[in-house]
Amino acid sequence: MSYQSDGVVRAEEDAQQATIRECPTTTSMYTGRHIPEQRAISCLTSDTRDRRIFVFHGLGGAGKTQLALRTVELTREHWSDVIYIDATSVETLTSTLSTFAIARGIGKTHQDTIRWLTGYSKRWLLVLDNADDPSIDLRSYLPAGVYCRIIITTRSRDLTFLKQGPSSEYNVSGMEPEEALDLLFTMTRSDFESLTNQERETATALTQDLGLLALAIVQAGAYICRTSCGFAQYREMYAMKPKEILEKYRGKPMELGSYEKTVYGTWVMSYSMLTKQAQRMLWLLAYLQRDRITEDIFRRAVTSSKNFQTSFPPRETDCEALVNLKEYLSNFLLDGKWNLDGFLTVMTEISSYSLVLYDRTNNAYTLHILVQDWIRSVIPHSVERALAESSYLLAMSITRDGNAQDYAYCLSLQLHVDRLLSHKHYPSPGTAITFGYIMHHSGQYEQAEALLSYALKSYSEDLGDDAEATLVLKSDLAETYARRGSFEHAETLETQVLEARTRLLGEKDPKTILAKVELAGTYSNKCLYGRAEELLVSALADCKQFLGFNHYHTLKAMRYLANTYSRRSLYTQAETIQVQVLEDTKRLFGEEHPRTLAAMDSLALTRSRLGLHERAETLLVQVLEARKRVLGNEHPDTFTAMNNLAITYVRQGLHKQAETLQVQALEASKRVLGDEHPDTLTATSNLACIHFHQGRYEQAEPLFKLAVQATKRVLGLHHNSTIPSMKWLAATYLRLGAGRKQEYITIIQEISEIEGSKGN
Repeated sequence: MSYQSDGVVRAEEDAQQATIRECPTTTSMYTGRHIPEQRAISCLTSDTRDRRIFVFHGLGGAGKTQLALRTVELTREHWSDVIYIDATSVETLTSTLSTFAIARGIGKTHQDTIRWLTGYSKRWLLVLDNADDPSIDLRSYLPAGVYCRIIITTRSRDLTFLKQGPSSEYNVSGMEPEEALDLLFTMTRSDFESLTNQERETATALTQDLGLLALAIVQAGAYICRTSCGFAQYREMYAMKPKEILEKYRGKPMELGSYEKTVYGTWVMSYSMLTKQAQRMLWLLAYLQRDRITEDIFRRAVTSSKNFQTSFPPRETDCEALVNLKEYLSNFLLDGKWNLDGFLTVMTEISSYSLVLYDRTNNAYTLHILVQDWIRSVIPHSVERALAESSYLLAMSITRDGNAQDYAYCLSLQLHVDRLLSHKHYPSPGTAITFGYIMHHSGQYEQAEALLSYALKSYSEDLGDDAEATLVLKSDLAETYARRGSFEHAETLETQVLEARTRLLGEKDPKTILAKVELAGTYSNKCLYGRAEELLVSALADCKQFLGFNHYHTLKAMRYLANTYSRRSLYTQAETIQVQVLEDTKRLFGEEHPRTLAAMDSLALTRSRLGLHERAETLLVQVLEARKRVLGNEHPDTFTAMNNLAITYVRQGLHKQAETLQVQALEASKRVLGDEHPDTLTATSNLACIHFHQGRYEQAEPLFKLAVQATKRVLGLHHNSTIPSMKWLAATYLRLGAGRKQEYITIIQEISEIEGSKGN
């Protein structure tokens, strides 16, 4: 017997034998994710008569399937039929669609179901779950029709081209922080109200450690619930052995609905489908800062790889790493030039499985934190070699003393260096120098000093103190010492370099002349102005004679001489030189090179001291804006520009603007450089001066006292900052009235004694 429905004759016998699989429900532990749920619902439930296809795509374990199932639950009343299909293979696709055809009596093949759905006159929903296999042409399994609504979940970003309708795709990655915390509490059966603030903070930190990834949180919660360990205990264990701890969920009898795999297990299939070249790319990224991976790193490294050599004999592991890295990078050379297409092909292959994402806003590739952890576990060679390869990748990409773009690029590598060093890995001495260079120019002087000191020990022992590479390294370290305010250490090294240069090369060699200039700069920083001026005048004459007026060594000597004049209050002489230095530096390096900005900064400060406040302000505003743009808000040179602009505001009587800027500069300087760095002490004194000019003597006093005590301790009694700070403190005591008279007398006597001893 047969009957007719919807114009189709169905076979009752076949229908009785076929059963349509019901759409699964979300796991009982599911936690709502409002943004992706609402986007899918808005797209799919629209009343428009057109096909809509919504694609949930992203990393395995991010929760795509659960989001699709939740979307079905929230919209169930909209659909006459919901067809759920496991789209992992051609077999599961065709089998489910064929079963539907038989059960409905509309045919026996998957094509019959597709034809029937295309012509069906009621609203229906098709869910294609886990459509991850790139070899399947999913288009041939998609019905058409004006009532067609389809959800696809996939790890393949490529399938987003199937989307139809407004806002019809969503990249599923980390959960929202509050949602992730709710999921963790649900999994661990935790009562929010009964938890202490410390427990809540630790739980929040744990979800961040897990990259807000749904499946990782599920597994962590399952372990915590089963073993009754605390959030802090789990976090400590996870930090030590992340893969082992997450994998411990495997086989535990915890009801997790459709969560059948461990989080790392979800990525094995994707990784195994990558070409060897793509896998090797992931190995290189495993130890870098995960959200700062740029094409620029590889372009620069590839173009310099052929001629790259280390100045220090590499260790066995380093040698192996360098050879293998050069061989791999050669894949991105075409006729000896950077092959962008080859690089993009590899990155597109990796990103097609959602193992990396491309951040268009920042022009950078990003790995999920857990993916990066997992990649480290599948690298087939030692951790030491993997770290060495990533370190050499960065070292190859650096151009020292380049243009403004090279300098900005150097700053962009700071987080990568931080990440590599966080693995307790000290690079080869040669690479340590490059890393020290990066950290120095990023304003991370303490780390730069540690790296360069480590390298210098090896260079001195293995190459000797007179080796060219050792002398260059000593100069680099001396500059870092000076930036940290350690002028005695800087002078010691610079004296050694000058003596060696003079002995080996003679007095008129450019390297000897530069050594003179650098030592003279340190003399000036130590307030030894007579010695500084004598050396600089001699060095400048040699620079002009042997190097020419436009050589950078000449400009450096002029800048140091002008700074020395300025510190001696010879402002007119200083300005004359600084104007010339600025013009020549602009011509040689461009408007926004750090050297140009330094020249502008010096000229502006001199003009401010000459009373040319408006002209000084114009220059300093340019410097501050450019440094923020080029160096960032947290660079010490940016703080210097803020300090100098604040001083200029004070001299114009703009105390409110000065205070706002100076407070920002002081807080940032403390945070980055430390409480007793010379730049921080300058900022402290400046803020105290602003309070003084506003008549707020009670607020000025503790700042002046702090600055005086620290300046004496760090820079010494005879430094040019010490006496002015003491005089400001004395003036403050005077303004505070008769009750502070004795303190005023005491400090005035101390100033007199210091000035007397200085004269002797």
